Amino acid sequence: MRFSFFKSFFDAASVLADLVFPVSCAACDKIISRKCFQVCDKCLESIFYINGSAAFDDIVCPEICGFYSLGFYEGTLKKLIAAFKYNKKKKLAAFFVNEAVRRSGGNFLPGPVSGFDVLIPVPIHESKLKERGFNQSELLACEISKVCGIEVCHDAVFRKKETLEQNKLNYDERFNNLLGAFEINYKKVYQIKRKNVIIVDDIITTGATVKSLAALLKAHGAANIFVISVARTK
Repeated sequence: MRFSFFKSFFDAASVLADLVFPVSCAACDKIISRKCFQVCDKCLESIFYINGSAAFDDIVCPEICGFYSLGFYEGTLKKLIAAFKYNKKKKLAAFFVNEAVRRSGGNFLPGPVSGFDVLIPVPIHESKLKERGFNQSELLACEISKVCGIEVCHDAVFRKKETLEQNKLNYDERFNNLLGAFEINYKKVYQIKRKNVIIVDDIITTGATVKSLAALLKAHGAANIFVISVARTK
């Protein structure tokens, strides 16, 4: 009886909260119930999910043993990432990770991830951090850590060079743009050496960013390297 009363009370409070403080879908701005968790059912159903590893066959990188992305960078997922990065909807980090959990049947991400030791979010330059106020890859890594218990190393690598936006460059320019962009924090090499590392990023396009970072990690003793992102371009 007591459980039934409290359930009814909280259900009523949730309905009242929806009326007083309405929540809109992060992708289409439609007013939604708080139970929808940031994204309406229609937008959720329109995400073009990635199944299997074939979507990454074009990225040849001996330093990286595997990739995972939730979906393709188009439509709803593209809008959600824009809202996450540029409209400061930071709670979407939890949405992306929870959606990956849901898609994997409760066992987060592919089997190899269970044997990994540390999460390394792709660092952004200090000026970009001041402008945006947060590193989106770091937020994602923290949410992944909550799910699978893998430690996040926030400062093993830093971005010493302020690079151009990768999406404005062609294939060759992307790699040249990243030359010398990342540097190891030698005080934290112990968190990388002989460890299995997961690189976390928001979007994989040509793979230039994660390839550059993986090469640096390998040069400083990392064992196996896996890459997780929210999206991958076609």
